[in-house]
Amino acid sequence: MPVPRVVRDPSIPAPPDLNESEQYAAMLKADREGMRRPEDDLIALPLGTPPPGGGWKKGQNVEAPGSGNLYTIYTLSPSRAHPSPKKAKHRHPGRGPIGTKTNHPVSDTGTMPITQHRPNVPTGTSPESSLQAAKGPAATQWLGATGSNELTEAAEALRQVLGDPGATEQQITAKVQDGVAAARQASLRGGSDDPRVTTVMKQVGEAAERIGDMRNDSFEALLAQEERSPGSVSDEQFKAQIKSVLSAERERKLLGGSDDSATRSKAMELTVKAIGIVGDRKADAVQKLIEQNKVAPGSVSEAQFSTAIKDLLAIVRETQLLGVSRPKTDSALASVAEVMRILVKQKDEACRKLIEQKNSSGGVTDQQIQQATDELNKMKEEARRLGLTNID
Repeated sequence: MPVPRVVRDPSIPAPPDLNESEQYAAMLKADREGMRRPEDDLIALPLGTPPPGGGWKKGQNVEAPGSGNLYTIYTLSPSRAHPSPKKAKHRHPGRGPIGTKTNHPVSDTGTMPITQHRPNVPTGTSPESSLQAAKGPAATQWLGATGSNELTEAAEALRQVLGDPGATEQQITAKVQDGVAAARQASLRGGSDDPRVTTVMKQVGEAAERIGDMRNDSFEALLAQEERSPGSVSDEQFKAQIKSVLSAERERKLLGGSDDSATRSKAMELTVKAIGIVGDRKADAVQKLIEQNKVAPGSVSEAQFSTAIKDLLAIVRETQLLGVSRPKTDSALASVAEVMRILVKQKDEACRKLIEQKNSSGGVTDQQIQQATDELNKMKEEARRLGLTNID
């Protein structure tokens, strides 16, 4: 499909309150409806705006997609934009293809064809002042010259998907990926100042907020299910949901999201609540094993105790990182000391029995006794690392 080339003209003031995203959409619509020849430049101005002049030809009016606001289409043909070879030295420096077979740059007939995309500069200015003019407020308010309408299409696609309340996360993510890719390509081509890049990245930020809200809603529904039916949501489901919302939060932050965002606040609130539920479960599991071992000494294996302690300490670290205090998990830490004493006692008893067996009937090697002793010492050292004393 022919691509609309867009021209900046700093000598023409931008219309007040110009909606550049809407303007791009109107231009793209006009191009698709065949309102210009492939070689023509094209621009759209809000209805009632003074014409740009300078050879621009007025065309039809079009309704901007979405808003319905009217824009007048203007086109500029090469014959108006580029003088004949005899007048090449007066060629406008900021518009259209130059270096063609019939219009070589001045004093360089062997130059290969190129395309120049720079803001227009008033006649008679130096290169230095031209550069400053190109960076002026009037110039930057106009659409940037581009070799592709990918940004325009990406902006329109994002606008549509963000305006659709029924859009899924997968649909939004796909448009975000397209938008980021188009913005990156434009920047690599030197179009980082193109206002469409800003428009697309703003839309991408809005999409990140939208996805974050969707994941928060899903998380909230899971917590509501657990509240209605305690134990119906597994630890793994909570962990997956925590990972999901925190991942969305990281993406939102990478795109410049605020720490004061309601989306962030909700994500952290739900995460704290879920971790608290899982933490309480781990604390209950430790306490249950302790009670079981009291009723039937030796009925709980070392492996069961070790796993329960490991799970509890992991969730305690998570709550500490979040700056959260859970009464049940805090009190469960005292139970860890009791569990460690049980484990040390079991190891010590096992080591003592091996020594007695060797002395009475044999069948036990020094290597077995040494291994049991090493395991006992390792358990005591682990208890000391946890700050536990008087466990012998």
